Amino acid sequence: MGHIGVSHHDPAYFPLLAGWVERGDPDFVQVHYSIHTRAAEDTVLRAAADRGVAVLVNMPLEKARLHKVVEGLRLPAFAADFGIETWSAFFLKWVISHPAVSVALPATSRPEHVLENVAAMRGPLPDPDTRERMVRHMETVPAFHRIGSMPWYPGKSYPGVVSTAQEALRKRSPWWP
Repeated sequence: MGHIGVSHHDPAYFPLLAGWVERGDPDFVQVHYSIHTRAAEDTVLRAAADRGVAVLVNMPLEKARLHKVVEGLRLPAFAADFGIETWSAFFLKWVISHPAVSVALPATSRPEHVLENVAAMRGPLPDPDTRERMVRHMETVPAFHRIGSMPWYPGKSYPGVVSTAQEALRKRSPWWP
């Protein structure tokens, strides 16, 4: 049996995405949602919860930008109350503790990060008050408000099929320096 879903990562499209959930009867919706990017709460997550639609969250770690802004910082003491030992678990527990969220998709290119990500499934999940406390804590991190303007995967390069082909073309071309 097949399933029908809708997806978008850009908050500008969340009202449209919520409309599809409300009128289209999909089985699931995939949306960009994180402790930094919370716009989906009042649109997509609410519509999905009202209709029993499963929610898959993409970019819960903001494509490594969340980790970049907390680099070198210690976790807040209250994180230990929820078995949180890493920033990955902090960010992912925040996401999966939202009642409408079914799945978080924390993409990684490093196998050792899988263990950190899976740790978010252990121990209690934050309650609504703690979720708010987590947001307030992050708002005290100096670069937190700039995440939206930071490049994806700060300090990393992932040459894909298109950029690799373009580079090969540049090397063969007499017109590109």
